[in-house]
Amino acid sequence: MKWLHAPVAGFALATVLLSATSHAQLHVEQHAQPAVTVAVATDKPVNALSSDGVLRHWLIVGPFPNEEVADRLPDGSFREGYGMDYLTALGGEAQAVMAADTVVQFVDEVGQNQQADTRRADASDEGRVNFDAIYGAADYKVAYAFCYIESDREQPAYFHFGSDDSAKIWLNGEQVHSLWTMQRGADAWDDNFAVTLHQGLNPLLVKVEDRGYGWEFVLEVYDEAGNQQKLIAKWRADFGSEKLQPEGGFLFHPGPFPPVEWVQAVRVERICGKFPLSVRWFDGQLNEVTQADQPGPYIAYIDAMTPDGMHIRRSLTAYCLPAGWRQRDLQPDITVGYPEGDGIDPGLWNENANAIGVFVSQWLTSQMAEDPQGAILLAGVHEMRRRWRQASFFESPEMMDLDRHVRLKRKLLGIDATALPVRLPRRLEDESAPILRDGTAEQAGVNGDAIAAIHDACQAWYDDAKVPFDALVARRGVVYFHEGFGQKNGKPVDSETTFPPASSIKSVTGLLFAHVLDQGLIDLDEPVGRYLPDFADRPAITFRAGLIHATGLSDQYGFGATRANRWVENQIANTPPEVAPGVRQRYASVGYALAATAMEVATGKSYWRLMWDHILSPLGMTHTRITSPDAGEQSTAEDMAKAGMLLLNRGRYGDREFFRPQSVAKVMPQPLKPFFPKLEGEYGCGIVWAREVVATGEKVLSENTVGHAAASGTIFRVDLDNELVVVLLRDKPGREYFTHCLAFLKAVEASLIDFHQPPKPAPGP
Repeated sequence: MKWLHAPVAGFALATVLLSATSHAQLHVEQHAQPAVTVAVATDKPVNALSSDGVLRHWLIVGPFPNEEVADRLPDGSFREGYGMDYLTALGGEAQAVMAADTVVQFVDEVGQNQQADTRRADASDEGRVNFDAIYGAADYKVAYAFCYIESDREQPAYFHFGSDDSAKIWLNGEQVHSLWTMQRGADAWDDNFAVTLHQGLNPLLVKVEDRGYGWEFVLEVYDEAGNQQKLIAKWRADFGSEKLQPEGGFLFHPGPFPPVEWVQAVRVERICGKFPLSVRWFDGQLNEVTQADQPGPYIAYIDAMTPDGMHIRRSLTAYCLPAGWRQRDLQPDITVGYPEGDGIDPGLWNENANAIGVFVSQWLTSQMAEDPQGAILLAGVHEMRRRWRQASFFESPEMMDLDRHVRLKRKLLGIDATALPVRLPRRLEDESAPILRDGTAEQAGVNGDAIAAIHDACQAWYDDAKVPFDALVARRGVVYFHEGFGQKNGKPVDSETTFPPASSIKSVTGLLFAHVLDQGLIDLDEPVGRYLPDFADRPAITFRAGLIHATGLSDQYGFGATRANRWVENQIANTPPEVAPGVRQRYASVGYALAATAMEVATGKSYWRLMWDHILSPLGMTHTRITSPDAGEQSTAEDMAKAGMLLLNRGRYGDREFFRPQSVAKVMPQPLKPFFPKLEGEYGCGIVWAREVVATGEKVLSENTVGHAAASGTIFRVDLDNELVVVLLRDKPGREYFTHCLAFLKAVEASLIDFHQPPKPAPGP
């Protein structure tokens, strides 16, 4: 074995800092290039170029440091590992060739000499290489994957790549791709490019860096024939994103309805051939009409069948203007507030406020007819009524439009459009459950002297990561710690500062399902096809399969697609499945999209209306905005803690009962095998076990702790044994996330006087 020693070299990273007055100053820091030693052997992971597309055999080496910095680096990144070449002893990343016994020595974040061994790794059937599964959920790291692509001749190869997070790719000594992003998931076909292969072996190196949570890449490489086949299949799968619009736009005048046409008609014909569109129009009261006699909202329902049998359903909102109105008559008087934090001089902005407002007003007016949101806005204004209070986000024009489309869908499917059977939470007469409230340490049953340790853990976390957050801890409903750290939008974090709860909102969606289940309106193990005709022939896709990520469907479309397509289930149905339902769990949003859409049809209310009327508003979660059933846009620690109390109380909060204990038990973690024989472990419907810190594997709080993690770094945990709710909201995980998360939760655990109490029975009927 021959050892190659890389010299230690210094290099400068220059970062330009822009002040609020747009003056630039140069800030230069010196970073030492780590020493690298590599042992070279001859083992070769070879993958033949074919129509299959998957590169199965890899060698990987890592993980290496990837510290996040406060100021942007010269290459535009914020994490050092993205631009750091750890393979200088192999001639640098471009020339690197690895073997099974390659050993890389480097200097870690604290200046200690470390060694990274090369190991073999096989991609999954879909071409994924998961570094978290190999390295144990390490955050803020970078690693390499190496293989050869064997080609029988010189020919083009078509690469389709996705990474979590940023990545670079080298082939035959040249960099062929790079992508810097603060954070993204690894989805195939995010990045697409073609490269010419030489005859024989072509060395390929992939570098992927990680910010937090997921860390993987997926790569498909096709020859010419395979790529054409894949493109045709993908065009068909993407067909659901093709848009329809009325001829002339979404605003029209009284009289005959305008024809509805494809925006990209040539592309649609290329994919599917020629086929007619059947269009039915409905007025604001959902009466079918043949022309627009009155101003107001109208819905076009489009039904079509392609030559090869693909059934297409769509609906869109249009608005009939009053006779004599012209588009320019809609021009509003707009004042655009100063966008804090963008580096523009506030005085300069204010001096030009009128000109800015006129420009935005003219631009908005020009977009009203061309964008469906213009019709949705006017339809919402047309139907608004005086409430004598400020309307909530869930009473916006878009939410009103979603409700209208749900009612039309029920009518078209033969369901009574007027029956809205979901009852609001029941008021309790002579009893009440604990609510979130302030109180003493004694009332909470905690050690008052230990509360300072929670503050210290939080302060150390903020001082290290410099990511602002809001933390709240309550026991038996008594809030004994609630404090904000850092600033957001130029203001200190307080109880009303909002952060993205992200995927932790899945637990709130689970509570909404418990509420609907409690009324017997749906059953978790009935097929969604009972309510969604496009899935009538897929009985294995149940509500439970959707909520535990086991539909077998691609996660190509999330629930947010409903903003453009009110028949998102049809869009999903026309996408080929990846595997059979119940065979594999793959964390995705598509199952939540189907489950929530089926629940809409079953109840007659849009998901957003259900969430507001039946969970958020009764709980007083007024700062929470939810954009989809699997991800929240904004919330506060106090709002999320109220949801935690509802879970802790088994369906009660104050003088209201949202659901009974036996209903919440249905959405709690439980063994999967009785429902899906091929799946192991336990999982709940948006509510999962949260007994440990993922990266360390160390358990905290009791065995009976549930909740859900989030890409934003939000902590949402409910310890059912210790009557404890723990919430911490932030914008991103930040450096050393899991280390600080563990320290924070350990401090919370240490504050409980009677933590080692005997466990209570798990929730059940």
